[in-house]
Amino acid sequence: MYVVNINNFLGFSQNFLTDNFGQDDWKTANQFCETLNVYGYSDWRLPTKEELNIIYKNKVKINGLESAQYWSSTVSSTNYFWTQSFGDGNKTTYPNGNSLFYRCVRK
Repeated sequence: MYVVNINNFLGFSQNFLTDNFGQDDWKTANQFCETLNVYGYSDWRLPTKEELNIIYKNKVKINGLESAQYWSSTVSSTNYFWTQSFGDGNKTTYPNGNSLFYRCVRK
């Protein structure tokens, strides 16, 4: 597993980003991050839409990001969540049932 310290990107101490875990619907991705226990840490979650944008802006410094839509933890409306394209930076909402890429960050 590839884990990078993104403290410099997000401005939080000991904030880490995992590698891609493939594609899942939002509920599955969120649950996966919430129950992830790796490298001695169990406080993982999906990034907020603001954190996701910072990751996008620093994507050249982070290995393994796909040019695809990524989930955030930010709710837009019932069963819709903010996402961001790592191809063009476009932010939009998708319903829970879509299968998108995701990465986990530490709380």
